[in-house]
Amino acid sequence: RLPVDVKDGPPLLFVFRADVQTPEVMLSADTLDFGCVRTGHARVVTLQLSNPRDVPAEWGLKKPVEAAKAKDWGSFRIEPCEGVLEPRSKLNVRVVFTPSMGRRAPYQQTFPIRVALNPRLAHFTCKATGEQPVITWQPGAVDCGPILPAFEGQKPNEARFSMTNTSGFPVEVVCLDLDMRYKSDEELLSALDPAHFNDAGIMYEEPLAPGAPLWPSLVQEVAEARAAAEAAAAVAD
Repeated sequence: RLPVDVKDGPPLLFVFRADVQTPEVMLSADTLDFGCVRTGHARVVTLQLSNPRDVPAEWGLKKPVEAAKAKDWGSFRIEPCEGVLEPRSKLNVRVVFTPSMGRRAPYQQTFPIRVALNPRLAHFTCKATGEQPVITWQPGAVDCGPILPAFEGQKPNEARFSMTNTSGFPVEVVCLDLDMRYKSDEELLSALDPAHFNDAGIMYEEPLAPGAPLWPSLVQEVAEARAAAEAAAAVAD
């Protein structure tokens, strides 16, 4: 309140009001459970951030300084990991979990979110388990026995072994030196537009069933790009 005297007039009283709000970010969940995810796959869970205030909220992840509190930080990817929430707005954040090869221990990581001009941190915790393919071989070493150098009519020596999948899901096994389709698939993937990959060099697509061919849309895209490059080269010649 501010009283004002007016000469030869009635006094005035000015009343000033202000609504001081602390920026805040609310989370749709405090725990994200990714369940069991196979090695080589990734699972995405959406977390919604909301700003209940009438002022913008600048937010971002705050990685703990202590290594023990960030041991599984790299197994989860948050997209985006920072930004500004306008008043009364919401934002969907993708949280991606990718298990590490060979690890059987469960994953658990708490992510603090700092909000500018707010001393309190918001938190959410991610939990997950990685599922590894398990293949056993019998015998562990294969001996084809002695054989003479190759000559016409020679029969090759043979030895048999058994391969058993003790995992709870189908597993595709590839011989890198002999599987020509594997090599052609790798060539096709390397020819894809870099826009398909994120800054970590990872591409997210629906998982392929064991033995299934590559995604038809990507195969067609590469074929069209190669045809356009060949046509351009022919014109240049």
